[in-house]
Amino acid sequence: GITLPEWQCAARIITRRWKYLERISVPGALRYGIDGLPAGVVSEHEARHARAFLASKLASKNKNNGANDKSVT
Repeated sequence: GITLPEWQCAARIITRRWKYLERISVPGALRYGIDGLPAGVVSEHEARHARAFLASKLASKNKNNGANDKSVT
């Protein structure tokens, strides 16, 4: 088996992925358990949180890309 910290780390990695956040950014979207079966629906609160997290990740990505974008003049 795996330890609790290992499980928490894996869950954190999965739930911070762009694709996961996109899928849960819609209220009423189906959630699936680790067994692959439907396990409920995304609430409005969860969808709002996912959209905010996506926006934050996008802003951070754009900020970092701008810092790396050095024009030669």
